[in-house]
Amino acid sequence: MTRVLGALVLAVALWSCAGGPRAPSPEPVPPPNLWEPSPRLLSGSAPGSDAHWEYLRSRGVRTLLSVDGQTPDVATIRRMGMRSVHLPLAYRAIPRDVQMRIARAVRDLPGPIYLHCHHGKHRGPAAAASALVLLGEMTPEEGEAFLHRAGTSPHYPGLFACVRALAEADPAAIDAVAADFPEVAPTPGLVRSMVEMQSALDHLTLIRDAGWRTPIDHPDLVPAAEAGRLVDLHRELTASPGDPSAEYAGLAADSLARARAVERGLVDGQDVPGLTRLLASLADSCNACHARFRGAERPPTPAAP
Repeated sequence: MTRVLGALVLAVALWSCAGGPRAPSPEPVPPPNLWEPSPRLLSGSAPGSDAHWEYLRSRGVRTLLSVDGQTPDVATIRRMGMRSVHLPLAYRAIPRDVQMRIARAVRDLPGPIYLHCHHGKHRGPAAAASALVLLGEMTPEEGEAFLHRAGTSPHYPGLFACVRALAEADPAAIDAVAADFPEVAPTPGLVRSMVEMQSALDHLTLIRDAGWRTPIDHPDLVPAAEAGRLVDLHRELTASPGDPSAEYAGLAADSLARARAVERGLVDGQDVPGLTRLLASLADSCNACHARFRGAERPPTPAAP
């Protein structure tokens, strides 16, 4: 009996040292807006839960290619046995050299590849279609049709135009593209981010003055694209490393929420007075932060206890 009790105590001790039973993995759930434009390429939104990651792992995904502005979760990507590639895009037409780089990544990196932006509707599908047209796996017409199926908003005409204008690329031209794909793309410093945010806000003011349409004297300004750019810059700012004060973090989060409201209003077709109120609210939030913190070289950190 003593021997049995001793063995039982030892077993319990070993079980305890091992940390007990492991929590079961969640049931795989596809990320929102998931599409499969080619056998080795998936397109969708940024994975937002353990269930999304489990789904990607269950599909055998080996490379996570993000075109979102937000810094990828490299630790999770590595833990899932995947490679991180970060090639962030704006909401405007994708430059030809960037399209070629994405095409090389899709062609040469271990697959299946999961290509995502933030929502999985706009930049991600445009990047996927661009790559597949350049690789000869889609015609430009099929690429444009894919954007429509994926829900890409017509408020981002540059994304449609850059796919429509493509043709299959010479494989040698793709071979010549640099293959040094970063895990995390360099992000702009605080001062540069603020300059870009002010530029986007100034552009939205011009758009407001034109009745929330593209100004005649600034035909390159796309209302929803400028709002999306501002949202991306705010998201990068709130996700930047460091330990900002609670006050700064709160103001930054508030500005991000208001920038998202402007973008959503433009995409959803909100009326002119409503859009004007949303932009004024965003400007008030920016001004409150500037009044408190402008001139700082970096986000303020809490005082030492």
